Amino acid sequence: MKILLTITAIVFSLSNINLLAQPEDWDDYINWAWEGTFSPFIEAGYGYTAPGHQDFTGSFSNIGTIELKLGYGEYKKYSKFVYRLDERYLFGSYFSTDSNPFEDEQPGEVNTKGWRAGLGTKIGYGYRIGRALSLIPYNQNQFTLTKPEYTYTSSLIQDDIDILKRIEGDARFGISTEGGIGFLIAESISLNAGFEGAIVFPRWKFLHWLGNYTLQSISTTLINLFSESIIKASPVFGPLIYLVLQNAVTFAWYYAMKDQMYWPISSETPFTMETFKLGASITF
Repeated sequence: MKILLTITAIVFSLSNINLLAQPEDWDDYINWAWEGTFSPFIEAGYGYTAPGHQDFTGSFSNIGTIELKLGYGEYKKYSKFVYRLDERYLFGSYFSTDSNPFEDEQPGEVNTKGWRAGLGTKIGYGYRIGRALSLIPYNQNQFTLTKPEYTYTSSLIQDDIDILKRIEGDARFGISTEGGIGFLIAESISLNAGFEGAIVFPRWKFLHWLGNYTLQSISTTLINLFSESIIKASPVFGPLIYLVLQNAVTFAWYYAMKDQMYWPISSETPFTMETFKLGASITF
């Protein structure tokens, strides 16, 4: 159990951890390792997803995505009437063409199904409205493992078939970013709406990814520090500016990586999934 707790803290926390002084209780450990007061939450969501690949000449049918998150979150006062949301979680999801309720599949399109799992963080700065309501613009980022499967007709050209065969098979490592707005009710129930862009790497080249991710981390950390300074200086406009700036940077990386997955390093084109999402969570 202590090994699991240590791994969890390293993955989610940027703070220095004294491994010789770990609390025995799980909740105490979480609060100690992450330096806050975190509460467990469960979130369920549904998404309408458009799969894609920049070099694919055919078309994919849209799919439905069902998702479940289990994690810990903290929502506390940051500045005046501005509150900060910090969520860290594990998630799993199932997606398929059959889960799409709109039935907009066209003849000849490639059908997609599969599962996705991983871990992520969500950071947001929100407005407290009265005693019971909060409006929370947020930015969310995830590490993912995705295992897609495809079905298609014999009319698909060989180049497109080769692309699909390179992606399906084993679980593929990837990343995703999401921007959206949450509505917090009575500090225990949250309704969320967002847009997610996900990258699925056909193959994972660690050094290429490390260079790409290092540049991403530097840029997102700097814009986060700048945005937090604006929130402190202007509580009225700060959370909205955070939403715009933080998501602008993370989605700029996403759209650059749609063509070359380890941009700016020359690399191949990844499989992508763009999802409009709705969700609801309960904090205990």
